[in-house]
This record gives sequence, structure tokens and C-alpha cells, in this order.
Amino acid sequence: MRKSKKKNKYESILSVSTKLISQQGFSGASLQKIADKVGLGKSSLFHYLKSKDDLLYVILKTSADKLRLNLENIVADKQLDPAEKLRRAMDNHLSIIEEYTDHANIYFDELRNLSKRKRNKYLETRKQYERILKKSYRKRKKRHCFKGWIQKLLLLVC
Repeated sequence: MRKSKKKNKYESILSVSTKLISQQGFSGASLQKIADKVGLGKSSLFHYLKSKDDLLYVILKTSADKLRLNLENIVADKQLDPAEKLRRAMDNHLSIIEEYTDHANIYFDELRNLSKRKRNKYLETRKQYERILKKSYRKRKKRHCFKGWIQKLLLLVC
């Protein structure tokens, strides 16, 4: 019971932090504001996270991991033809942005606030996603699966 209570509080901290950072920026969303919103003392936050930098990293990595894992599953599905894989990959990308709008806002506005080490670590996750997408595209390109405007679109992305 204690673990699930702690997990629920951690998820509440992430949810509140994501909303506050998206709305007020990394600098504007103080740990005190986050603690107040989740009903904790500021020092109690450190039972759940190491630093504000760690918090920002976890927020960004959550949506990036979901995006990458979904893409891996789509690419690995041998039942789907290349066009359907492309459609699902695009749908996945847009769905994640829609589901994680605050995360997307944070990515575009606050990535620079991550420490260099964490930013590089996060960007590696993003690069994994890009590599999977490019590898899948190249494999299908060799088989001449894409023609016309789809090929031109993919050339811009990949």
C-alpha cells in the first residue's frame, strides 16, 4: 500500500509539474509552487526527485519514450504493409503530441534549461526515434514502396 501511495504522489508531482512548467516556464514553476499544488512541503519533494533538472528530464523523456516504443512496435509488426506502417507512424507522432501537449510545449520552450549531460541523454532518446524511422524508410525505399508526394515528404523528414 505504501509503495502505491508513493507512486501516486510521484505521478501527481509529475502531472502538476508538467502543467506548471508548460504554463509558466521552467523558471516560473518553482519547486515551492509545485509542492504547494501537490500538498507537500518543498523539502518533501526531494523524497520523490533529486533536483528540478531531474524533474524536467523525466517530463521530457516520458513522451519521447512513449513515441519511440510505439514506433518500434509499428515497425516490427510484420502484418502491416509499408504504407500502413507509415500511416500509423505519422498517426502515432501526432497522437503523442496531442496527448502530451504540455510535454511538447516544454520540449520546444524549455529543453535548453536541462543540464548539458541530461540534455545530451534526452537527445539520444530522440535520435533513437529518428534512427528507427530512417531505417524503416530506407528499407522500404529500396523496395520502391513510396512514390510521388509521400516520397518527397519522407525525404524532408528522413
